[in-house]
Amino acid sequence: MKKAILTTTSLMLVLLAVMSLTACDNHNDKYPKDYLGFEKFLENYTFERGVESREITLKVIAAEKTDTERKATISIKNLPGRQPAYTLLDKEVTIAPKKKTAHVRIRIYPAKIQKSDEVRLTCTPKDKKVKATTITLKLAVK
Repeated sequence: MKKAILTTTSLMLVLLAVMSLTACDNHNDKYPKDYLGFEKFLENYTFERGVESREITLKVIAAEKTDTERKATISIKNLPGRQPAYTLLDKEVTIAPKKKTAHVRIRIYPAKIQKSDEVRLTCTPKDKKVKATTITLKLAVK
């Protein structure tokens, strides 16, 4: 009986070791291999109305590390006829060689937000083969 348990345990350990080795291919399966864009596609923020401004940071990621730097432009579409409740502080982002992340800053003005507001940012990589991505920020005030 002890021998059967020991054999079964040994086989399970070997199986787990093989599975863990094959799972580590240094690639995030949630994104395409050449992905360069926002980490998330939707984020919610709630602000106090009395705050004059608040800076938030959004993460831009690449699915894989490379030996060259990668650049992307960040843009916001403003709705016509509305006073924007935000300012984009970084219009271009650069992911350094051997790195997978960079950050984009946006300043929010809670006093200018109506009940709720949506901001759509677009990340357009300089590499024409990589598609642009969009993040939606849902802004609300208390």
